[in-house]
Amino acid sequence: MMKHEYDVIIAEHYAAYRPPLHQLILDKCLNEYDESKFKFGLDVGCGTGQSSIALMDFCEKVVAIDPSPEMLVMAKSHRFITYNTFDGKNLDFPEDQFDIVTFGGSLYYAKSQKLFDETLRVTKRDGLVLIYDFEIVMDEIYEFMETLGNATLKEYDHWMDFSGLDTYGISKLFTQKERIKIKVAPKDMAHVLLAEHGVYHALLSKNPDDKPYDIMHDILNSRNYSELPVNIFYTLYRCEK
Repeated sequence: MMKHEYDVIIAEHYAAYRPPLHQLILDKCLNEYDESKFKFGLDVGCGTGQSSIALMDFCEKVVAIDPSPEMLVMAKSHRFITYNTFDGKNLDFPEDQFDIVTFGGSLYYAKSQKLFDETLRVTKRDGLVLIYDFEIVMDEIYEFMETLGNATLKEYDHWMDFSGLDTYGISKLFTQKERIKIKVAPKDMAHVLLAEHGVYHALLSKNPDDKPYDIMHDILNSRNYSELPVNIFYTLYRCEK
């Protein structure tokens, strides 16, 4: 399957349903900032805009960027959110522009010294940088996926921050991992799992004549899954340049 076609399909599953994990994580990390919103936020790796919509609870305006046009075409519109593509390294904004920068499940794909330098450059002094991610914990489902010949499901590193880089001009405020559970119907959970790295391709390669969504929905329904266990990871930095 061509990458463009694959990206379109994954974007469709992202747009069909996403659990409110971005909101839950941002509330945990930024609850003390409820009373005084940030003026300007940047959401790096916004995908279909779920993370950007959540960030709007804390910002007056948000710029949301992603390297995938297929994701952005599915993004949820909002009058105070501007969506743009970017190359994964360069942030085409003036210096000291943003009060908060977020990476919601996106730093794994883009982490580099160049991107860190750019993030520091565009963040205001005393501005915040929040890196967060989540991991769906359904070992039985993933073990089934691996029987289909997919060995890449667990290679993704959710515990990602700026460690290993030259992190001048920034200080870590806190880092945390938690396990939470949320109620999700099988019809929606199927979309969540098919948007996970490698799952769609695993089902399609083994069952080319069947629809991956139908297969996944039947699996979840037959096992009476209605609760989604999720590990959440988050690290908050303050810019001190």
